[in-house]
Amino acid sequence: MSSPEENALAVTDEERALAFYEENQEATDVPDSAGIPRIAVVQPMSDQLNPSKVGFVEGAQPGEFSHSISGETYTSLLVTPIRYAETIVHWESADADGKRPLGTYAKGCPDVPPHDMIDGWKMEAKDGSFLQPALQFVLWVRDAESGIDLGPALFVAKSTGLKYARKWKDRFLLKMARHPKTGAPVKVPFIAQEFAMKSMQESGDRGIWYSPTWDKGTNLTDMTRLGMYAEAREAVPADVFFRTENQEGDDTSAGAPEPSTEETPF
Repeated sequence: MSSPEENALAVTDEERALAFYEENQEATDVPDSAGIPRIAVVQPMSDQLNPSKVGFVEGAQPGEFSHSISGETYTSLLVTPIRYAETIVHWESADADGKRPLGTYAKGCPDVPPHDMIDGWKMEAKDGSFLQPALQFVLWVRDAESGIDLGPALFVAKSTGLKYARKWKDRFLLKMARHPKTGAPVKVPFIAQEFAMKSMQESGDRGIWYSPTWDKGTNLTDMTRLGMYAEAREAVPADVFFRTENQEGDDTSAGAPEPSTEETPF
């Protein structure tokens, strides 16, 4: 039987995790993004609900999450932030068919085209195109029902979903834990936090839509999983959130948002 002194010196999983927290505080840089799938909230006008569209998913429901690689939808997900960036997405004219993305800029970038604010979620450029603030995340994703790992995926929050994503970001950036023996506060890296991600229905003058929500989250102490997430963060390529305009009109950047054909506030 271990003595009290030996127990006092034993290193617990929680202490190993806290050491991991201290060694893995997030860098602010964002390290090509080929092969990273996307998750998105299925909206009432999404392709997943339209049998005539290529992206149709049998049995999909509004408010679920679609996965671009698996082709399935999920009621809820367990997610851990791997990287994030505040961006501005540049779209074609609002009258253009399909509203193709023209580029993505970092927030505050001096190359953002001159524009006028239309509302809190959209800005019109001088050439008739428009710009949209967005908060983009690379998340490690698990199916909440089965616990199966789906791996890294890109999630873009814009329009009304942006306000919820910003609050979530602030929450996971400020998360603290206390050392079980010393009581000293330790900042918890966001790659060591897991959140239940669901959606909620909202409505307004333009109809019904669904916005993302996140719970308060839990701190992870499984060292195997923490190591996997740290490796995933390092593997995320530098241009995952950004792309350059291709003059031939061929969108070759996996970090670009999907074309939008929906006249909805999300």
